Amino acid sequence: MKYRSVLCLCLCLVLVAPVFCEMTGEQPGSPYPLASKVVELAQKFWTVHNQLWSGEISEDEYNHQIEAVYAEARALVKEIVDAYNAGDKTMMADFSRFYGSPDIQKHPDLKNAINQLMVDELVEFLKNKDLTSDTYFPGYGYADVGFVYKKVEEVKQEVLNTFWRKIEKEHQKNEKYRTYLEVGVNMGAGFEVKFLTSPFQMKIDGVFKYVREVEITVMENIKTVETVKFQNMKVWFNLYRAKAGFFGGASGSWELVGQTYELREEPTGLPVTEKPDKADQIYYPGYGYGEIGYTYQKGAELSSEALSVYWKKVSKHLINGTTTRVLLEVGAEAGFNGGLSLVPTGSPFQLNIGGKIAWVREYTITAMEDITIDETVKFQRTKVWFELKRKASGSDWELCGKTYDVHDEESGLPVVEIPGQLS
Repeated sequence: MKYRSVLCLCLCLVLVAPVFCEMTGEQPGSPYPLASKVVELAQKFWTVHNQLWSGEISEDEYNHQIEAVYAEARALVKEIVDAYNAGDKTMMADFSRFYGSPDIQKHPDLKNAINQLMVDELVEFLKNKDLTSDTYFPGYGYADVGFVYKKVEEVKQEVLNTFWRKIEKEHQKNEKYRTYLEVGVNMGAGFEVKFLTSPFQMKIDGVFKYVREVEITVMENIKTVETVKFQNMKVWFNLYRAKAGFFGGASGSWELVGQTYELREEPTGLPVTEKPDKADQIYYPGYGYGEIGYTYQKGAELSSEALSVYWKKVSKHLINGTTTRVLLEVGAEAGFNGGLSLVPTGSPFQLNIGGKIAWVREYTITAMEDITIDETVKFQRTKVWFELKRKASGSDWELCGKTYDVHDEESGLPVVEIPGQLS
């Protein structure tokens, strides 16, 4: 009788085995991460029964091998249950989705095999479990047992109240940021401040003060203290629910059942930056702030480095009789009518003037009267490094580091514009 039952089961398994084999191996993007493990167990289950039916193994060998398959199934069940007990219901939900998938429902023999291997033990574990916790949704109420819930789209926001809080903010070198600055506050040499608005009155933490909106550029890594306005908000969402699957997750369609909210605390508007502790200390680029109690001075020049070049249009006033060397675009000399004496002193050559390639020629010009000319001048921005020395009262100077200045200097001859053509 036992062999007849096993034979019937094996025949069923042989018939559906090709279908199950197609499901082995988890495919990339598979919605059922546990599928490959479950199907692998089922394959072992079928293989042992097929070997018994074909006479490859004895009944004792069958009992030994099938017990090993069940032991492996129990280990997988334990892994799912342990994760569930630890608060991670992902594996249980994955198994539930796979168990209820069309692949399983279309093949009842496969479902029967999985039932024998795993489901009975999972049912035993879950039969006294409440599949939803007593979750409370503010503005809606408690969740109903047997349903799962989710918040979806945001519906509206309510501002409950506002308050001010002082926070410490770290700023990186060369960072730019906008803020409010109280009128009369000096940020010190470590900051470049650009005023964006005229002074206006603002209530800050219950006190009216005059402030300006400014853009600040930070010259070194530094911390500031900012007074920030926060608002407590009630944010409402639509709340949906669906019937819970036996193994977790949703087993039915989602329906809108009401609204719920969550409370948020968010900053609003620009902060008000306070005067830095080091605002009254002198800042030396490349070195930092000078210490209180010391006098500082630059020493010998150490080195220089070219940072960039640029062209700029400027106006220059020449007194009658002044002679200077300039460049003119070839053919431009025809546009000068009196006021200047032009004498060519070189051959034409090509020059890149702010990205434009032009043919120019060097001239010596002499002002025949007081006259203003327009020039396009090439400037070079250079960083010049110096020794930095310091001394305390009654002590000698000591070398403490180095600092730099940035200079913009004219480089090469200017290109004179044709009178009236300066744009």
